[in-house]
Amino acid sequence: LVGGIAAYLWGSIGSEGGNKLTRGKAETILWHKYGGVPETVTVQYEQDKASPGYVYYFLGDEYRDALKELERRGFITINRLAEQGAYLEFTKQADPYILPAEHAIQKKILMGKPKRIEVTGITAIGEQTGQTKAQVEFTVYYDATPFGELLDKIVASGQLAGIPALFVLYDDGWRVQ
Repeated sequence: LVGGIAAYLWGSIGSEGGNKLTRGKAETILWHKYGGVPETVTVQYEQDKASPGYVYYFLGDEYRDALKELERRGFITINRLAEQGAYLEFTKQADPYILPAEHAIQKKILMGKPKRIEVTGITAIGEQTGQTKAQVEFTVYYDATPFGELLDKIVASGQLAGIPALFVLYDDGWRVQ
């Protein structure tokens, strides 16, 4: 019996009238909302007074090896490592991975782009309201950039799993809240 209930919940959640939230429908809605949203990190920086052209990035000591590897691959040039960061500059090779940031003292680095979203579970909530709400859990699979591969453990793994989303049924269909 439990398997039958789980299969029902996995297959479709909906209201009377056939407007069911299926796995495929949920994945399509999630992709439209999140599929074009890249994973980025914004880092603060300040100019290096001792070496014009280089800036100090606050990254944390745990990224020293990753920074050295990015330099070896030709994406950055390190002037010197410092406590909690590095004085560096981005090379032309890094240009495709540097996005506009909100403030002049920031750089936004592209870590990865979503390539697929997979729904891993659908659970009805609020059954007394005709099942007009559903909790959906999903996984985003990424194509990591060189920066994401070395600086972002989640993107480097290729996926971010267990993301919750609340779906609500409106007159015109299901929406993510």
